[in-house]
Parts: sequence; C-alpha cells; structure tokens
Amino acid sequence: MSMLEQLQQQSNRKFLFKVIEDNTPLWTEPRVDAQKIGSLEYGRLVLLRDLRDDGWARVHEDEVWAGLSGIRESVDLLPAVFVLIDGNKFSLPRYLHLSNSGLEEWDYHEAIQCAETNGVSWRRLAKGLTPKSLLELSWLSPWHSPDGTILEAPPLIHEDHRNLNR
Repeated sequence: MSMLEQLQQQSNRKFLFKVIEDNTPLWTEPRVDAQKIGSLEYGRLVLLRDLRDDGWARVHEDEVWAGLSGIRESVDLLPAVFVLIDGNKFSLPRYLHLSNSGLEEWDYHEAIQCAETNGVSWRRLAKGLTPKSLLELSWLSPWHSPDGTILEAPPLIHEDHRNLNR
C-alpha cells in the first residue's frame, strides 16, 4: 500500500481534524503539564493519528515534518507532538472537531500525490527542499500538474521575420 493510500485510509477513518480554537497548544507528551512546543492556528486542517480515549491524539509525522517544521530538531529527527482534542476534563476548551473534508483538503495532499507519481520520497533528505502547500505553489505555470498527468505543450511555431528578398 502506498503512502498516499495509507493517508487516504486514515482520512476515511476520520483522522483529519479542524482547529476550532486559535493558538491551540501542542505538547511533547499527552499531559497538560508537559512542555508546550508550538500551536495551531484557527481553521487549519491537521492530520492526526493514535486517537486516545482520554481526549489526546498524536499529530501525524507527515504533519510534523511538513506543516510544523519549526518545532522539529532536524530533518531526520521528528519529535512526538500531541494535541488535546477536547479539554473538558481539564477545564480547557475543545480545540479540534472532526472534519468532514477528505484528504484532498489537507495542505500537503498535492505534494504527496506529486512525489508518489514521480517515484520520489515524500519526506526530503537532509539537504533537500521542504514541501509546499498548494497555495505556496501558486507560482507554477499551467504546464505543471501536481496529479502526475503529463501536459502537452503547444507546438512551437517559428516564423522567419527576415525579408530575404530585399
């Protein structure tokens, strides 16, 4: 099973959540007294894994690697990052709601699809480039296709504008 299929399967099992509180905290461990290492902005779709009965979930490694690159220590070392979905037990607000969106709405879906189509690794090597969301890729020309389809360029027409009969 490809990475994209695995992520789609997770999305179908409802691991895609929407942030409903601004500055939703991220923790190093699933405890409210653990170290806070960052936050999520309101309205963001976030990919989660390992949903727990106590209201905690682990942020998926692909989300940490691509979307939360400021909190990772290096390209190869991804810290465990946890988020509290519903903080009612701790007198905190509900931070996330289950999203009805499919994986196509996740910021990095196009990047994964493009990487798999081209047979390259989704996660960069130590000296590679970081992935970009679709909004960040808006500079691409109409000939670029993130879904892997090959776009045919129009024929080149060369007209000789020199008048050789002068």
